[in-house]
Amino acid sequence: MSCDNNPTNTFVGYSTRSTLLLNSFNFNKNHFKKQTFNIELCHHLTLNTLSHYLNIQLLSITEIYKYIPKISIIIIAYNENPIIIKNTLQSILMNTTLLLFNNNIKEIILIDDYSNPPIDDEQIRTLNKIIRVIRNENRVGLIKSRMNGARNATGEILVFLDAHVETLEYWLEPLVVQLISLRKQHQQENHGQPNLPSQQDEKRTSKLPYDVRHFIVSPLILSTIDKSDYDNIEDNLYLGGFTWDLIFRWHHINENVTPLSIKFNKTDAYHLIYPIKTPALAGGLFAVWKDDFFNYGGYDEEMNIWGGENIELSLRTWMCHGQIEIIPCSRVGHIFHNEHPYTFPSGKEFTILRNHKRTVLVWFQHDTNLTLARKYLSYYYTVSPMSKIIPAGDLKSRRTIPNSLNCHTFTWYLENIYPLLKEEAKNIEINDDTYYLTAFDSL
Repeated sequence: MSCDNNPTNTFVGYSTRSTLLLNSFNFNKNHFKKQTFNIELCHHLTLNTLSHYLNIQLLSITEIYKYIPKISIIIIAYNENPIIIKNTLQSILMNTTLLLFNNNIKEIILIDDYSNPPIDDEQIRTLNKIIRVIRNENRVGLIKSRMNGARNATGEILVFLDAHVETLEYWLEPLVVQLISLRKQHQQENHGQPNLPSQQDEKRTSKLPYDVRHFIVSPLILSTIDKSDYDNIEDNLYLGGFTWDLIFRWHHINENVTPLSIKFNKTDAYHLIYPIKTPALAGGLFAVWKDDFFNYGGYDEEMNIWGGENIELSLRTWMCHGQIEIIPCSRVGHIFHNEHPYTFPSGKEFTILRNHKRTVLVWFQHDTNLTLARKYLSYYYTVSPMSKIIPAGDLKSRRTIPNSLNCHTFTWYLENIYPLLKEEAKNIEINDDTYYLTAFDSL
């Protein structure tokens, strides 16, 4: 489906005007029966959701866009092919609706992580003046670069993207509208109370629905970009997860079981259009309120370069009263490299294992039952034995987060968010030496 053949959307670079009214879409049950993506249905449901939670009755989508806050898009690049960077930026410009771009996009921040040669700032700005390049004074890696971009962003909503993606038609509205709707819903349920953590909360419960105060939303990530991926959404519905050694993995949604405790029906339109809760983020493609991002810990800046930051963010979000969703109406194609695009000054294995260990020693260990905490750490050391000798670095500041935010325990996460991981632990045989080591690392 090409952008210029769709009369219901207007994109940056196209001169036609959008004429779709909020009440002009005629619902057809066949849309729910077909296992295909329908952009008009997504468009209607997205804007209708926004008008509902804002409690406004408007017909023109032009008016509705006035209620969407300013957005900052953040992209990190290190020695990336200039053509790929240009394609990524052009896809954002071409596939972002003109109304959203003109009214709501505050900036596109491209962080150059000390590439050699440097990214050509002047050439990039010829694409659009809203793009600004910030060059790091030295190589700091993807994790710290994202924090640099977030601190420099002036929008209320942050949208993180990789430098090697292609956004598809109507990709951004579903993300930002879901964030707006979730926050409004939370405020209404809590009578306008601030969306901040409190140590005086009621006693935690392991039963759903759980207390949710902040949100992360991710697009549906496509590994290839062609018509079949664009239209046939059914085969691309995956949830993010990870193994006990913190390696990210995808789980295909099937009829009877998902990694979450929430069940899906294959024939239901729920997982074809509506948001899907996911135990973990795939990586750097997501949107979040800027204040929530920093209030709940940002990224662990003692992690180096790349690796494990998505798992740490996922655990912290869920355990600290947050929620992560995949939004099927938002689709972004991602170029997966055959070889890792980053260099690791301290070595790839050492860097990633160190990042993973930092995550485990903070979040696997956050449990009121010390025996369980040691067992979880034992599982990790058993499947990742090299981690035993890797120094994790200073964890003092990160270990204060679970208590200061009154976070759920890791046991709660396993029981309510990712029971499949708990089930898989039954296949891990822990030896006595590994369990003995946990007595020291648990301190």
